[in-house]
Amino acid sequence: KHAPCHCVNIFVPLVDVRRGGGTEFKPGSHFLTRDLARQMLLARVRKTLRPPVVPTLSPGDAVLFDYRVLHRGTKNTSGGPRPVFVLTVAKPWFRDLVNFPRRALFDGGAFDANAG
Repeated sequence: KHAPCHCVNIFVPLVDVRRGGGTEFKPGSHFLTRDLARQMLLARVRKTLRPPVVPTLSPGDAVLFDYRVLHRGTKNTSGGPRPVFVLTVAKPWFRDLVNFPRRALFDGGAFDANAG
């Protein structure tokens, strides 16, 4: 059963992202992520797997997408930085323990962003 969207990502590029790479999206993949390996295989067999899309964006454009959509950054060949403002909005009960596990990734407890 497919559940409604519980979390949305909003990407706003701060520079031109019309060439030199960007974020690649797999359209329709939010239906597959519950059991990804099996569902991707079935979609490939059924020939319902859609090709990836890399939108061309100007500064201030916005891309809103279901958090479950498979996405990744592509190689930056622009020759400069590619800053993007990212906002994630979720229902209060949602916790992303895959990308943000409860266990610290660093030895010694909590991460201090000001340490250096």
